[in-house]
Amino acid sequence: MSGVPRQRGPGEDGAAVALALFAAIQTFVFFARRDRFAVLFWWTSESWLLVTLLWLKDLVLAGVAFFVFFRIARWTESLPRVEAGGAGSPHDAASRRRHVLLFAAILAGGVALRWIAPRQIPPGVWADALFEAEGALRHPGSIPWIGGQPLAVEGLANSALVSNLYLKLCELLFRIFGRGDVGLLALSAVGGTLALPAAYWLGREVSGARRGLVAMAILAFARWPLVFSRWAWTGALLTALVLGAAAAAVRARRIGSAAWAAVAGLLAGLSLHTYVSAWAVAAGFAVFAVGVLRRPAGAKLVGAAAGAALLAFLPFAPAFLRYPERLGGRAHDVSFLAPTKDVAVPGGNRPGAPPLRLLYNTVEYTGLFLWTRDPNARHGFPDRPPFDPALGIAALTGAALSYRKYREGNAGEGLLGLVAAASLLAGILGNPGGAPNGLRIYPFVGIAALWAAESLERWIPAAARALSVRTAGVWALALTVLFVSETVPFLARWPRDPLVAGSFCVVESDLGRMARALGHAPIFLAPKALSWPIVFETLAAGEDPRSPVPRLPRRTPGELLRSAPAAPFWYVASDEDLEPLKRSSWRCPPAATDGSGTVRISRVSPAPARGVPAISEGAAGSAAGARARTSAPPVR
Repeated sequence: MSGVPRQRGPGEDGAAVALALFAAIQTFVFFARRDRFAVLFWWTSESWLLVTLLWLKDLVLAGVAFFVFFRIARWTESLPRVEAGGAGSPHDAASRRRHVLLFAAILAGGVALRWIAPRQIPPGVWADALFEAEGALRHPGSIPWIGGQPLAVEGLANSALVSNLYLKLCELLFRIFGRGDVGLLALSAVGGTLALPAAYWLGREVSGARRGLVAMAILAFARWPLVFSRWAWTGALLTALVLGAAAAAVRARRIGSAAWAAVAGLLAGLSLHTYVSAWAVAAGFAVFAVGVLRRPAGAKLVGAAAGAALLAFLPFAPAFLRYPERLGGRAHDVSFLAPTKDVAVPGGNRPGAPPLRLLYNTVEYTGLFLWTRDPNARHGFPDRPPFDPALGIAALTGAALSYRKYREGNAGEGLLGLVAAASLLAGILGNPGGAPNGLRIYPFVGIAALWAAESLERWIPAAARALSVRTAGVWALALTVLFVSETVPFLARWPRDPLVAGSFCVVESDLGRMARALGHAPIFLAPKALSWPIVFETLAAGEDPRSPVPRLPRRTPGELLRSAPAAPFWYVASDEDLEPLKRSSWRCPPAATDGSGTVRISRVSPAPARGVPAISEGAAGSAAGARARTSAPPVR
């Protein structure tokens, strides 16, 4: 590091002014929405004084935000900078050893947090992950390598296609981890795990090993990436592929290597097999490639990357030829042009509303650093933004620093900005209902971590100098604060939040696990008992990935009475569904004592034929318990 703050030249405040303006506008919008725009424009002879005071308050707060963020950006830019090519790079054996140990410790902690307690975090399986993997669940071993399958969500029309290559990955994960709780978690946790070294690699390629280490620590312990590493399936994998592709692209540009350009293209092409927002991110890479073309041998690098990306995407392409109406995929269904049911969206569904929806989405998605919150409890806490204030301010300041370094010639910082903008664009062009939707823009979290790391790389040493303490001690304190403010709420509060439980398939998950331990008897589902039967069917089918997950028969009580099974069976139904069977003298368990009518799995015995003694309820329960102990797989 240089020991003297860098002297500023004239006209060098552009990034700081832009950051301050952004913060001022977002702050004004935040407080104006709390005051309600209908009130702010309610000018009458009685209300003008109150309205004037509200405007004055909001404008003053916006001015304060402008001043604060301008000063933060100016101060951060003036701090000593890490020398080019030596950003945290360990120079001696002791430094290298410490660096490797830190890397291993952060990686181990992040990996553990992505895999522990698969039943409790989240509180249930989310159905979308299973609908994406349904081909591998229903038809294991018979999925071809080429093509794709329409996404078939029960009761929901959609335009999405699932890549067969992704289904092959699901089969591999189920073969390694089984098809129980750990195997289903692996659909997301593998991508979340791979994102950690990918973030380190990208940070190292852009400006140095220390920045990569800090960015990896933020991804390892921050709440947003932890939550999405537990259930976001293809979204988690997309982030790892995007960060890896960006790192390879920066390296290829710096050393002029066609091989690394091909690696970047390969990873970017594979990302197109995952979540739909990968197409927006690919557009960001395309813009970066245009800049590379102007360099010596740039055409060779771009050609290698484009060729590898095409080859990686090619196995998926026949699916779009077979289903041309699904070209564009899920983006068709969640476009900002589609009608919205969210009453908070300006303009609603009136003619001329799309521009208002774009403006609304822009404010919502760009305000995630501090001001706006994801309303879906499945994505985190609906009452707080995805970033804690310190991380949000660090990321915003880092964005300004990154832009300035790009203007000074660091092309890697430019790629970070392109990936971030493209990721946000995937949300901005989406339906405003439920915006901001963190899943649609999930690759953005990796760039935000790198921006925050850029700020922390300067703030932490400055704090150590101001306090006259060792820099390592301040870094340890910062990591502790990150763990307490981000990781602990993820572990302790988020999975137990009633809103979170309500957004996952808790009933289906619990009943499916229970069904694994029951005796071998037919299982029937009451048609309206479960919202997402695929979750129950998958968990009830057991962990063996070679056996297909059956589509269990749906039977109403009337259908069962008209065509009674020959032997006792298990019935997933509510107490209301069981009443007609009880009135027909079928043996069923008593209703719930609390009168809740909760859906449960019940052992039902059809009415015995005349002259055949009935099996008592207690004996039936004991027989079922004996079979569960001797023949059923254990609940895991």
